[in-house]
Amino acid sequence: MEDKWQTILRESNVGVHMIPRFKKGDEKSSELMNLRLTDSIHLAKSIIGDLSTYLLESDVELAFEGFSFASSGDAVLQLAGYKYILMSELLYYVPIERMYTYSPLTIKSIAKCSKKGMKKKEMIDAFVNDKPECLLAEVMRKNPEKLKKKINWVEGIDDIVDSYWVVKTHEEKRKN
Repeated sequence: MEDKWQTILRESNVGVHMIPRFKKGDEKSSELMNLRLTDSIHLAKSIIGDLSTYLLESDVELAFEGFSFASSGDAVLQLAGYKYILMSELLYYVPIERMYTYSPLTIKSIAKCSKKGMKKKEMIDAFVNDKPECLLAEVMRKNPEKLKKKINWVEGIDDIVDSYWVVKTHEEKRKN
């Protein structure tokens, strides 16, 4: 069943793919690893399906956000695993020479949010103020209450905003 925020994101022209969330202790270690591997492959194939039109272009380039140097723990390891499985699947379409990774600090600097103490809120504000031409940004500008809980934005907005800034970073770095 779809949550309210998922419906709102879909209505704002955002593709939503849900994967199960596992909690520590839900499964035995091997079973949990197998479930996560299966989910990461499924998610990678879903992303590739969404990108299929673009992946067929001969000059396509892909940009990713790297991991911060301070990242640690099981969640980061899982995220890294998902990322590398996605990148591995993407190699069937895009040569590794056209895949780029930018550090979070580099991305924040392009968004002008790299000063100490700046967080996700400032990245989201910079996105809204940059006025990208897309339905999601329009909803965020004109009807922010649709995509906000009490104070914070609904789940996933920060990831979408990060993706936007990754693309902007790649565009900026390719100019130089």
